[in-house]
Amino acid sequence: MSFDPQIILEDDDEDVRGVLTRELLASLGEINRQSTNRGFSFCCEDRGTLVAGISCSLSYDWVHVELLWVREDQRRQGLAKRLLENAERYALKLGAKRAWLESTNKQAVAFYERYGYIPFGKLSNDATQFPPEIERVFMEKRLDG
Repeated sequence: MSFDPQIILEDDDEDVRGVLTRELLASLGEINRQSTNRGFSFCCEDRGTLVAGISCSLSYDWVHVELLWVREDQRRQGLAKRLLENAERYALKLGAKRAWLESTNKQAVAFYERYGYIPFGKLSNDATQFPPEIERVFMEKRLDG
């Protein structure tokens, strides 16, 4: 019996991503002590329409703030702050001690700094990359005091 795996492009396929995530976590569970591994989201709706949300994942007592979005016409009303605070409180209840995130948005970096996030690393595009001015900032925050 021969093994002939076929490599197939699945462009942004959430089903494949879900399977890969589950399989990776199962494999890691066999070699590393595991803590809680789970995702969660908070959202804000206005008359049934999503206007803001935050999506996070918890692993190894860290919460990763994966996405925080507020629709443009709903910005500067405190929704991002409320969503972030809710996510941090919930993560603490789940056992998180620290939070981390990454952003390429300078305004978002300033927002996170106002709420206690500290940069700990950067990846910057150089002149050969597009766009050359992009800088990915990694940030962290202690949640447990």
